[in-house]
Amino acid sequence: MTTGTLSPPNRLTEDRETYSQAQILSALSFAFRLSKRESVSAQNIDALCNAFAYVVDAKSPFTYHHSVRVAETAESMARHLGMEPESVVRIRRAALLHDIGKLFVPDAVLHKKEGLTQDELDTVREHASLTEEILRCVGAFSDLATMAGRHHERLDGSGYPRGLTSEDLTLEDRIIAVADFYSAMTENRPYHQAISHEDAMAVLQRYVPHKLDAACVLALATVRGGGIPVA
Repeated sequence: MTTGTLSPPNRLTEDRETYSQAQILSALSFAFRLSKRESVSAQNIDALCNAFAYVVDAKSPFTYHHSVRVAETAESMARHLGMEPESVVRIRRAALLHDIGKLFVPDAVLHKKEGLTQDELDTVREHASLTEEILRCVGAFSDLATMAGRHHERLDGSGYPRGLTSEDLTLEDRIIAVADFYSAMTENRPYHQAISHEDAMAVLQRYVPHKLDAACVLALATVRGGGIPVA
């Protein structure tokens, strides 16, 4: 049923902190048209992942390029850990899509500088489960839904949305969780300024091995140019 390749119109540029409404709508239109195809090529799946990532990251100047950074970091970690090429591709795609649920979190909550109320915190935390639900509805992404929705889970069961433990979390899940945590700390947010690579690695190390996977944190330290060794 499907031939050829789609290109997202009004290509989103990398040198802007925010995207125009027209560009966002253009990317959304492209993404949903492509997602409804009966057969989607690998090339178009990658284009679709990028289109959705652009839309999510354009929601706020504080999340500009976040999904792409997480994907690049997770991909590098996976390669360093010797994962099969197919797994590396899946990790990159899931990382690009991991925050799609934030499209349904109000801007007023995402941009709030003060501490969140419990209700607001619950609203933000819903984005992980929303990501999984959304991706399950898109045929080309259904096999990425579980992985993409687990980026806030922790090995000791203290994460969300399901409180999964090490027995439930795959290496793929663990890689994306570490990449997302690192990226969030080293980027500006309404509630905190970006911290250095060295400071971020020190934070990650404190969560090893009870919350974060030691091998994944060490892989991150290696691909990002050294850092604090993991005990």
